[in-house]
Amino acid sequence: YQDVPFESLLDDVLYVLHHSPSPINASARRSLVLLLYEIADFCHFRRETVAYAVWNVMDRYLSVVPPHLKLENDAGFQLVALTSLYVAVKVLEPVNIDVVSLAALSKGAFLPQHVLEMEKQILQILHWNVAHGPTPLAYVQHYLTLLSRTTGEGCLLEDELDGLLRHAQYQVELGVIDYD
Repeated sequence: YQDVPFESLLDDVLYVLHHSPSPINASARRSLVLLLYEIADFCHFRRETVAYAVWNVMDRYLSVVPPHLKLENDAGFQLVALTSLYVAVKVLEPVNIDVVSLAALSKGAFLPQHVLEMEKQILQILHWNVAHGPTPLAYVQHYLTLLSRTTGEGCLLEDELDGLLRHAQYQVELGVIDYD
């Protein structure tokens, strides 16, 4: 998906979501997570922000949302995903994304007030518990830092440490995409 234009990817995601029998399934989730990664790349956010958005905000919200607030359609799932990224950016990134810009990235599917209303709902359902704990990638970075400080035989070279970090990031991204 790295070489696919953002607009084309968004059209593909919208097609999958509109043609899925249920708003939340493996295919729809995969498409939405890939879209969140594209948005993160486009906005120059760290990719671990997407992992945080999916695991710490979206999945937690979807697991505890009361039945009367359950998602009725694919648009609800899209809105929860985009808003989860919006919340994660506020928590993890040094810069924020404007709600108007985020709504524009939805190609008119949502207005800024939709995102703000969903943000309020998510935060209320999660009791505002979106504190930033260590992400899987942050743990790996700390572990590799400790590993790089070892001396003597068996010391890892800088490029080996970078390779391990890239591999760990890839594994985290696969885990975020996985629905099962």
